[in-house]
Amino acid sequence: MGKAGVDTALGRRLARWRQVPSGRLVAPVACALYEVFFLTRYISLPDGPLTPTALLALLCITLASTIGVFFRYRAPFAIVVLESLLTLCSEITFLTFVPLCMAVFAVIAKARPVKGLVGGALAFVAVLPEAIAGGFAGNAIIRSCLLTVAVVGGLVSRMQRAKREAIQEIEREHASRRRAERRSRIAGELHDSVGHDLTAIIALAEGLCESDDEDARRVSALIGKLARSGLADTRSAVRAISAPIDADPAGSSAPSRGDDLHDLDELRACMDDIRATGIAAVLTTSGKHPSDEGQDDLCFRIAREAATNSIRHGRSVTRVSVALDFDDEGSCTLTVRDDGCHPKTPARAGFGLSRLQDEVEHVGGTWRAGPARDRGWEVVATVLRFGRRDTGQGDFDA
Repeated sequence: MGKAGVDTALGRRLARWRQVPSGRLVAPVACALYEVFFLTRYISLPDGPLTPTALLALLCITLASTIGVFFRYRAPFAIVVLESLLTLCSEITFLTFVPLCMAVFAVIAKARPVKGLVGGALAFVAVLPEAIAGGFAGNAIIRSCLLTVAVVGGLVSRMQRAKREAIQEIEREHASRRRAERRSRIAGELHDSVGHDLTAIIALAEGLCESDDEDARRVSALIGKLARSGLADTRSAVRAISAPIDADPAGSSAPSRGDDLHDLDELRACMDDIRATGIAAVLTTSGKHPSDEGQDDLCFRIAREAATNSIRHGRSVTRVSVALDFDDEGSCTLTVRDDGCHPKTPARAGFGLSRLQDEVEHVGGTWRAGPARDRGWEVVATVLRFGRRDTGQGDFDA
């Protein structure tokens, strides 16, 4: 393994170690033990006992200096200023010097460049009086070197963090590009496969329309109508999938479907299509209907999918009912019920209803699907108002 590999591996280990709460406490606890050890040794020196006032001042300075180490990453500039002032005020600087070095490292590594520069300068100013008194020799040189090491260490940590953030940003961009490519591929497959099949169905239905049989012409016209509707929905889905990922506002709960939102008036046509199959279809509404396009679109898609599932999966279905009940706040309780026979232990929910359930719950609504009280199957969804385009109150007549 080369040097770059070793540095990268070490950087990752240190980053993981810093993310662990107990790992972040190792350095402050070690500093506290250092302070306790040398403070007790200094107090027990045989040179003579400290006066009570001097002892109290020494204890306060040491305690404040040690506590500051625990908050050096939360407020790095404030802590380095505190440690510098304590070092200036203390006659025994070796008790405040280690916390000062740790504060310098933190302010260089975490704070803004200007604050890091000012904090480092304050630290050197704090040890300057003792260096002058010592003639810039001995301990003064050692402490200046240690402060320099803290500054360099902070700079290295800062560069490592910047490098990690740059790598993470590149990885996010690559992931976003992969998602965009996948969306484009799905859109292309959807357009080429489903679009082709629906176009072929439309062409065949138009050929049947030329038949002399009235029933054949009526059925072929319905087939053509449904195929055209499906083709329009397919093209809408292709446009939605092909749209740039950043086009939708982050966190938006309303559907982003451009100008292809469905309204509740389309439910009438949907119920007519069900009646054309020989099944009774009933649409009822109650309450004041708010003009909310997002809510209308979601209610339509739920009703269409639930009714389609009733016809597709139910046995002996003779009636499908759709009820829209609006409350005073504009929320809609949508109930789709059939009278067919369904297994007591249905298979896992399909993609369509599962996706719609996620959409309902995402905007704060509720969802229930299961056997009806007497017979059949029902889907009950409470869809809240999106507030996306509230243009006032209006009535929807079934």
